[in-house]
Formats: sequence, structure tokens, C-alpha cells
Amino acid sequence: MPGVMCQMQQPGRVNYFGIEASSSVTWAQWEPGREYTKNIVLKNMQPKMMKIKYKNPSSRYFTTLYPQPIALGAGNSFVLPITFRPLEETIYEDQVEFISTEGCFTVPMKAVLPKFNVQVTDSVNFCLCAVDDEVQTRIEVCNRSNMSTNYQVECAEPFAVLSCGGFLEPLASVMLPVAFRPKIASVFNEDLVISFGTDFCQKKVVRLCGIGKYPHLSVSSRSCSSNRCCGAMETDVRFGCVYVGRTTTMSVKIRNHSAVKAPFCIEHPLMGPTLVEQVFRCRQKTGVIPPCSSITIPFTFTPLTAGTCSFDYFCLRACGSPAKSIIRCIGSSEGPFITLSQCLINFNKVDSGNVVTRPFDLINRSETEATFQFQIDCAESVFKMNFLTGTLPPKSSKTILVCFAPVHPISYHRRIPCIVHNQGVFFLDLLGTCHTADDKPAVLQSHHIHRYKIHAQRGLTLNPPERLNAWIAECQLVVDECGALALPSQLENEPKPVELLPIEEYINDGYHSDMALCHPHVSIDVHQLDFGCVTDLNCFEHQTVSLTNHTEGKVTVVWTGDSRNVFSVSPVTVDILPQRSCAFRVSFRPDGHNKYFGSELECFAFYKSMRDYRLTEDITHCVPWCITLLATANTFLPCSEHFIPRFSANPENMSFTVINANDSAYRTFLLTNSGSTPILFDFERESTGAYSLKPTRGLLQPCCNQIFVVKFKPAYENAVYRSTLRMGLNDSEKHRQDIMVYGKVELPDLCLDNAGMIYFKPTCIGMTSQRTYGIKNLSRAPVCFEWKLKNEDSRVISVEPSCGIIQPNEKQYHTWCFKPICDQKYVVKATLLTRCQLQLNNVVTCEQQRQVPFTVRIIGEASRGQIICKEPFVDCGCVLVCSVTNCCITLANDSNCNLNYKLHVTQTTCGPYANEDLCPEPLALELGQTRGMLAARTKSEVSVTIQPAKRITYQWDIYYTLICCDGDVEQSSECRHLCQFTVTGIYPTMSVVDARCQGSMSGLSKKQLWNLFNIDTLNVFLDGDPSASELTYNVPTKHSLSRKPPVFTRAILDFNFSSAPVASEPCCVQLLFENNGPSVCIWDFLYPTDQQLQLEYWAETGEYDNDELHQMKVLENMTTMNCTR
Repeated sequence: MPGVMCQMQQPGRVNYFGIEASSSVTWAQWEPGREYTKNIVLKNMQPKMMKIKYKNPSSRYFTTLYPQPIALGAGNSFVLPITFRPLEETIYEDQVEFISTEGCFTVPMKAVLPKFNVQVTDSVNFCLCAVDDEVQTRIEVCNRSNMSTNYQVECAEPFAVLSCGGFLEPLASVMLPVAFRPKIASVFNEDLVISFGTDFCQKKVVRLCGIGKYPHLSVSSRSCSSNRCCGAMETDVRFGCVYVGRTTTMSVKIRNHSAVKAPFCIEHPLMGPTLVEQVFRCRQKTGVIPPCSSITIPFTFTPLTAGTCSFDYFCLRACGSPAKSIIRCIGSSEGPFITLSQCLINFNKVDSGNVVTRPFDLINRSETEATFQFQIDCAESVFKMNFLTGTLPPKSSKTILVCFAPVHPISYHRRIPCIVHNQGVFFLDLLGTCHTADDKPAVLQSHHIHRYKIHAQRGLTLNPPERLNAWIAECQLVVDECGALALPSQLENEPKPVELLPIEEYINDGYHSDMALCHPHVSIDVHQLDFGCVTDLNCFEHQTVSLTNHTEGKVTVVWTGDSRNVFSVSPVTVDILPQRSCAFRVSFRPDGHNKYFGSELECFAFYKSMRDYRLTEDITHCVPWCITLLATANTFLPCSEHFIPRFSANPENMSFTVINANDSAYRTFLLTNSGSTPILFDFERESTGAYSLKPTRGLLQPCCNQIFVVKFKPAYENAVYRSTLRMGLNDSEKHRQDIMVYGKVELPDLCLDNAGMIYFKPTCIGMTSQRTYGIKNLSRAPVCFEWKLKNEDSRVISVEPSCGIIQPNEKQYHTWCFKPICDQKYVVKATLLTRCQLQLNNVVTCEQQRQVPFTVRIIGEASRGQIICKEPFVDCGCVLVCSVTNCCITLANDSNCNLNYKLHVTQTTCGPYANEDLCPEPLALELGQTRGMLAARTKSEVSVTIQPAKRITYQWDIYYTLICCDGDVEQSSECRHLCQFTVTGIYPTMSVVDARCQGSMSGLSKKQLWNLFNIDTLNVFLDGDPSASELTYNVPTKHSLSRKPPVFTRAILDFNFSSAPVASEPCCVQLLFENNGPSVCIWDFLYPTDQQLQLEYWAETGEYDNDELHQMKVLENMTTMNCTR
């Protein structure tokens, strides 16, 4: 309004002509049909009385008091109520006009409709995020209005909203979670749209920004060695040799080189058969590595079988990254190594009723503990030990005492097996002879044992000693060089004795295994007697066993047990005729209820003629045979609960090494009784017939160990033998233990990359292309391989290595080379001959195994490649001598094969010098690179540096040869011309073409002046080459301390100014120089003082000589003008 003077005071108040009033009156929240009142406050801000009038609002929706004059004193206020009565939902506007003595002003009034007001941030930057990872943040959505509203959220990938909508209360806010999940490495900018209001017609846009990035991980460790194979980084983690049952941990450091956190996973691909024991484990399979940091991942190696070499592969992948790293774990295993201080103990002659003790040491030579067990029942045997089972610490020994307590006057010999867990079996031979006052058999010695083995192999032990003595007397037997008996025909073609493994001798007894190593001399019909459950202690149980004499002589059988024991045999002593049998009664006399009983009864059989030393010859002395019988029983009442066994089995599952059909493999497993009650174990008959076990039944005392030997003997090739050894415990159906066993007779099984195809890129004739080809051994045995090629193919194709061994689960990469000799396409079939490398009887062999061929098809193409130069002739023009000029040539390979080349340069010169002076001229052209590889259909630039040494014309011819490496020998093809360079070395030249004189010599003719200044000679000097001494300083410089500097030039001539009278006009000679060369010529006239170093006055010494004074006089009378150009 014109004439209105206002001044803003506090917020919401305006000063009009000294009257402070409300700036406006606004109704925001209202409903039609209701009444709303607000006040306009007027305040007099002047020191005098103010009179004010006002007018009513013009519309009927706003009403106020009836207009009347208002008198406001200084500082007083007046409140004017305004009533608003809306009738419909629309915008109402009006005003109240105030009139004062100094002017008029208005206060606007407005009733507005409610509106939505949602506020959000303008943009959100997620910065960097790894591909396939997620970064989350929260966006605050604020409702600044007094109206509630629903909202919806939309955004495009790779951004995602975790809550797509919701409800906003008035003046409330919510935090909206937003995630960034990039799928590729790129920069992303998208809009997040928040829709709200009626029908979601109002929108707010938030700009979302983020960068997806591939993480970069690397693997390192102290025991690691890394190499790149087929694009993947392969890291070897070598555990070395580890003892069976031990766990070795190696740590691998994974470093994140990128600026984003890297979620990773370590995969263990199950490639190959499931029979492969998982001996390598990774304790942490997933995780997140912070940016530019590293974590340590432990890998463990727990070998389960001794004497094996294990390989396994783990794949490290960063989430979202296409790259991967292969972690190859390598480890070998070995078992404990226990030896005896002596393998034979001879008690010699012992009187009946006496006890003799002998010590021996059990030595653990390995660095791991070993569990051992001697298979003997000391309660029933004449040989007794103070320790039968136990654990021997590493690098230690244990002294064991053996007692010999005979009763019957006979010879005793027993081979006691000592079973070591994860090692095998070895035997301890115990010998002894018992004498009484009436009976004195021949004393058994150690050489009798050795001789008996030879006689048994020759079949002589089935005959009694008296018959052998008769044959000796009849000369039907001869004595060999070892002192043993033999038939004359046996010495001629006697086969080499077969040495049996102790573990084979232990288990192949004809009962626990179907195989018997030798025909028994005396056999027993049953090896185990089970009396079952006996509840009546007053009624003795009896069972019958039968012994059969398979020899040609009468034998005597003596049972060594005490008749007062729980188990006893009667009769104790019996003579059995040749090829006859005899029955024995075994009695069970329990001494209490709820007990388990188990005993190994022992008897000795021998030829009856051995009962007296007078009937025995030393050479025909026969060793007695020991026969054992296992008897078990229990006395648990029907109402009594059997003992709950507390035990542990190691291992719970067994995998046997790969062997051929009808061969045998052996393993041990350990059963430990950790409870306080004995355990009666009994194995069921195995269903497949491929597995056998010893012992199959027995009684395990508390806190003792029982070591079992399991034999695997497959019958068919390429078959998998899975079975379960079911062990019943304490004669109860409730207590059973199943041991899974599996083995396989398998042929070599290899996985060839690319389905057995190898493709070579086009290769230039005479050159070599290389490819790596992967082969993985999926079988559980090492595979011996050998590559076979035809003779004509071997000239083109070669492989390295051509033979070798691939360990189980190992993947090898072989390098193939393709060297074509003519322009054609080659299709070659290579045969990979494989055999399994098996270990039988501690002998590693692969010659006897079946050979399995694999075929690999190789396809390659020959090409005639050549290199051309885009600039076949390059003329570099004129170049100053000793200066450098640079240029380049472009080499092009238009063929479809890569070319390895080597460049050669030849130099020829021509010029004013004699040819013999040019012979030692060094090469003035230098190539930036003389060899390299030019990929197919590509170009490459080679820099050329030229530095001429003389003023002559140079010509260089550049040739190339194609090279290939055959092993360490480099072979080249013939030289081919590539391009030619020419350049002319020059010096700056100039000559005097005109001369004039003025002043006192103006009367001289040009010819006289030419002669006086020796201009012809000067032109000859200027056109000549500088000498070596002249090139000492290539720029004008001060180089001498002498008042008369030395002269470094041979070009010396006189400038004769003739003669002139004293005080005559100065003589001025003008010489016109012309640059007759192709380069810029910069020249200087230097006086001797210009080449003299200036010294301080105190450094000047001596007087000037006459020459120096004359030179100074000449220079004082001479000036040169325009002397530098």
C-alpha cells in the first residue's frame, strides 16, 4: 500500500508507523460449520498517544467487533478478536484495514486447507561395496504436517528397500532401511521415490549413489608355495609327514587388497569317489575380511592310514568375484615304529615247578605314542608277562618280564604275537625245556627253530624223527650247506623261500581267515567254545573238542592249564596215533553269578619220540606245536541286567588301500575298555566274505585295550566292497557297535580336462606353441602314467613330463608343445597308459597291474607367418655428427599365429674416407628392442636411435629371424629382410663468398684482399672435418689459466691487414659468409682472452713476457663487429 512504512520486529510482528501489529492471521486446522477465533494485537511503540480506526473484513466468513476508534497510549496494547466461520472446505482470504493519523496498513487473514509435508534427504551415497555383498543405511522420513499419511517406496536395482511402505503419524518420522547390492562392478545412480498423500499423488525423490567393486584376495603362508595354473592361483600348503592319529594345523593368511570388505567362502569340492578319506579340514568356511586387512584360516591334517600321501583341494572365492584361488593341501603319514630288543628268548632247561624270569625291552623309536598288545592269556599259559597291553610314549622303552613256569617235562615253544596299533604285528619266540628226575627231553635251542622252518617248507616235518634218522642212515636225505635235511631232488630245483609278513602269519590261520599258510601238523576242530549263559553254579558244563594228528608219527598232546581253573580240559595228556583224532572234554566251573568268563586254553603237541634226549638226534630235532582254544561264558541270571559297556573304538570307520583282486590288505583298530567292568565282545560273520577279523571273540578286562587285525581280500576287479563289522557286547542285543569298512579293487580313474581334447592356436611353421593340460587322479591309489605317441607324431607333438606318478586326488598339469613342420592341420591321438601303484608286502610295484589306456585328441594348425614393416625404406636425411635422432618403425603381423622374432642390423657406409678406415666403425644405429613376441594380427612399434660418428653416409639393413626354444636350446629360422635406413652425417659448414675493405685499405683490389686474408685456405679449413683435439670442447668456453691459452686447432692462417700510416683512417674489412650446408651454423670469433679463466688480482703472479705484450697490443687495435650468428 502506498505510504505504508513498516519495520520487522520480532517474528510474526510488524511495525507500522510506530504501531506493532501481527503480520498475518492464519487458520490451518479447521472444519466447516464450526467457529474459530484468533486475536490481532496492536501495541503503540511511540512515546505519544495514537488514535486508530479499523474496518470490518469484507467477507461474511470473518467477523470482528463493531468498528470504533481506538486510543492507544505509549506502550499500551489493544486486542482485536477475529472470528472465522467456514462453511465449506476451501481457501478463505480477507484483511482488516487499520487507519492511523500517520498512515494506513492492513493485516491479511487466511484460512488454508491442511496439506501433506514429508521431508527427506536429497541424496545418499553408499560409497564402495563388494559385488554380491550388501551395504545398508537408513533414511529418515519426516512428516512435518499435522496430517497422517500412507507412503510407498520404490527404487531400482541394485538398490533395495527393506520396507516398501507404511503409515506416518502427524509430526512423526520413521527410519527407512535401504540396501545396496551390486551384481557387477560399476557405478550406479538411481532414484528412490517416496509416494505419499491422497492416492499417493505427491512424491519425494532421493538420489542413491554407489560403486560396485570386485574384491581381490590373495593367499599366503610360511609353508606355502604359489604358482598359477590355468588362470587360477594355486597355493600349496605342505603339512609334511604326520603320524597317524595326530592332528597338525597350518595357518593360511588371506589378505584383502581391495578397499571394500570381502565376504568369502572356502569350498571343498567333492570330486572323486566318496571312499577317499577326508583327512584335510578347514575350520572356518566363511567370513568377512575388512578392507585392506587380512585374517588367518587354520587348516588341519589328520591322517588315518599309515604310509599314505594325501592331496586335497579347497577353493577360495570372494563373493561376487569371478576369480578364485586354489589351496592345495599336501601331507603324508607314517605310523609308530616299535621294535623288540630281542625276538627270541630261550629259557633253556628248567626243572619242573621252578620259575625262571627273563627281561626284554619294548622300544618305541618313533615320535608318537604307540599302543601295543601281546596276544596271550597268562593265567592259562606256562609263559607269563607282567605287561600284556599298554601305551608306549614317544622315544621311550619299556622293560617287560617273561616268566617260564613249566610243570610237564616236555619242550615248549610259542610264538606270541605283539600287535601295535597302526603298525602291524611282530612275534616274540619263547623257548624252554622242562626236566624232572625221571623225564629229560632234549633241550630246545634257537637253531632248532630255524632248521624246523626249512624242514617244514620241504615237507619233512610231517615225518617223525625216527623215520628221518632211518632215511639219513639209508642216504635218502642229505645235509645242505645250512645244516638242514633235504631230498637230493629238492636241492636241484628248490624254489626260493617265501618270506611271509608277520601280520599274514597271524591272521591266516585257517579259522579267522579262509587261507592257511601251511598244512597244520595237529589241528583242532573248533577254535572257540562258547558255553553261553550258565546260571546253575553246582552243575558243571562240558563241551567236547577234537584234535587231529596229520603227521606220520605218534604225537603226544599235553594241556598246560590247571584243573582247578574255571575252564579245564581232560584228559591232560594223550597220545594220538598217525592220521587219527582224539576227543577232549572242556569243563566250565563258574565261581559266582553275574560274571563274564573268558580264557585261552593252551596245549603243546610233539612227537612222542622227543620225550627223551636219548631218542633224539640234533639234526632231526622237531619243535613242538602250540594249539590254543578260546573258551567264553557268563553267569548272569535272567533277572539281572548285563553290564553297560564303556568303550571307545579307533577308528570308527576304516578305508583300505587299493589292491588287486585276490591280494590282501590289513589294518588295525583299537577297542578300549574305559569302564570298571569287563566287556565280552563277539563279532558276527561278515556278509561279503571279503573281510576277516582276528580275534572275533574274547573278554576285555577293565582299563585295557584290545587290538584287532582286519584283513581285506577282494575277489573281483573294479568292485566296491562296503560292509559293516557288527560287534555284540556283553551278550546283549542292546549293546552293539557297527564299524563301517570299505575298500575297492579299482583301475586307474583319471579326470581329463576338456573331455580329453587339447586345442592349439595356429602356430607358425618351425615355431612352438605350449598348452598346459590338467589330469586329476580320482582313484585312491597312486597312478603310474606314460604318454605314448606315434613316431611321426612325436616330431610335431611333445609333452613334459612324459611319465611319472599322480598321487590320489592330485591334479597335475602337463605341458604340451606343438611344433608344426609343414603347412597343414594336425589331428593327433595321444595315449595315456596308466597303472595303479600298489603297496603289497611293503613292496611298491606297478608292473604287475592291469594297464588302462586313456586317449587324448590333439588338434593344431600350422601357419606361414611373416613380419612386414610398414616403412620399408626410411631416409632420415642429414644428422649432425655425434648428435642423436630418434624415429620408430612399425612391425606388423598379418598372419593368424604369434611370432617370436629377433632383429639383426647390418651397416654399410660410403663417403670421402678410405674403406680400410671404416672397418672398425661401430654400429651407429641402436634398436629399442631386438627380440620380442608379436601376437597374431597385431602391430608393434620399435624405437630406433641413430648417432652418426663421422661425416659419411650410413646405410642399415634390418633383418629378422623367427625363433623358437627347444628345451634350453634356441633355434632360429633364416634371416629375412625387413627394412632399410639411410642417414648422412654432417658438420655445420660455411664459406666466405665475398670480401670488401674500407678506410686505409680501400685502394686494394678484391684479389689482393683475398690473398692477404688467405680466404681460399680459410674456406678449405671451414669445409674440413674437425680434428680430435678440436672436439675436446664442443662449446665455446674458458678452459685455461694461462695468459696465453693453448691452441687446439691445426687450422692456423694469417689475416694480413697490410700497412697504413700512423693516425690514418681505420681499415675495415667486410667478409660475407654463406651457410652452404643443410643445417644451421652457429659460429663465433674468439680471442685468446675469451678462452682464459679470469683470476683475482692477488692470484696474478709474474711479469708479462714480450709475446704477451705484443698480443695485448694487437688486440687493443682490433675490433670485431657482428661476430656471432
